Amino acid sequence: MNAFTITYLRVWVNQISLVLVAKAISCESGGIAMPMDRTKYPADWDEIARAIKEQAGWKCEQCTLQCRYPDEKFDTHRRTLTVAHINHVEMDCRPENLVALCPKCHLAYDQARKVMQRLARKRIKAFADGKMMLF
Repeated sequence: MNAFTITYLRVWVNQISLVLVAKAISCESGGIAMPMDRTKYPADWDEIARAIKEQAGWKCEQCTLQCRYPDEKFDTHRRTLTVAHINHVEMDCRPENLVALCPKCHLAYDQARKVMQRLARKRIKAFADGKMMLF
């Protein structure tokens, strides 16, 4: 990626993070979770995620932001700790594949992959529509 693309993505991530975090949904446990398709996660995901967060001391492992503890009064989504899959495979919940991240760092981590997925979908559609040739 060139410098312009990286700068654009950083600005976009900062803007979109507020939107996505605002759309966060409540967990059954009363906490806040990032929007996610629960069918892609194991049944004990809440317990797995909590263990990762506790191991990190309820701090973002990237920027070290101190996030809210479960019993703390809710103040802002920015202090809600999330858990990311390093390899982006939701069912791979080995502890070495999980990292505790604040929403901003989690979204930034996922962003490059999502950009590439959008590009791939666009290219596949263009090929299917006959607008792009492989050779």
